[in-house]
Amino acid sequence: MTPSTSLDSVPQEVLEHIAFFAATQSPTGPPSGLLPILLSCRAIHQALSLEANPYLYARIFNYEFDTDSAFRRLGSHVNVPRVLADELSKRWTHLKRIRPGDEFSDTTGRLISTTIPGPD
Repeated sequence: MTPSTSLDSVPQEVLEHIAFFAATQSPTGPPSGLLPILLSCRAIHQALSLEANPYLYARIFNYEFDTDSAFRRLGSHVNVPRVLADELSKRWTHLKRIRPGDEFSDTTGRLISTTIPGPD
């Protein structure tokens, strides 16, 4: 009989790939597939949290959003994993607050303008 292996014994690089693919399984919407992995155990949560692993979240941001226009407008200094990870969190927080059918309210307009950059 083969001994069972727990998920927290998987190498960090492999765990990050699993988390990335779980987070990007849906082409639209927040990375909800990541939540079950983060909740599986404390060690995995610590290894894959936004604070501990901004590289993972920067990679998810690059997958889900167009970064070329932001880099052209803001410069390459924003191409830092911590900045991109924070931007991912900010954009999905804003997008969740925008309710369908409420696109003309002042609050929605402000959220859209900070979440989705305008043309260059």
